[in-house]
Amino acid sequence: MEFARAQESLCKIFTTASDINGNAVYCPLRTDDFMYEKKLFQCIKEGRKDEFLKLFKIIPDRGQMGVLSKKSLLRNQKNLGITVITLATRAAMEGGLHHEIAYTLSDLYIQSLMLK
Repeated sequence: MEFARAQESLCKIFTTASDINGNAVYCPLRTDDFMYEKKLFQCIKEGRKDEFLKLFKIIPDRGQMGVLSKKSLLRNQKNLGITVITLATRAAMEGGLHHEIAYTLSDLYIQSLMLK
């Protein structure tokens, strides 16, 4: 509960700073969003594809994702994609996927993403 209050305070500070400077500022995920993310990566780790796909289709609509590039929306989306691919790769390796296979797949997915 203490963590949730601290996070809420940070969101208020960020929102105030955003209003003053006129810049978009990322507000951290709420605890339930973090738990959702953990469930997704746990499904990858355990190889539960069907459950992962069901969960992925019901992504909580909580506003904006993190801003990783302020110069380009496309660059921002690609950066977020690379982040997700990297985290999914780690989860797959933790679940037992051989690291060479995991890294090769990661490279291929990122290369495919960069072509768009």
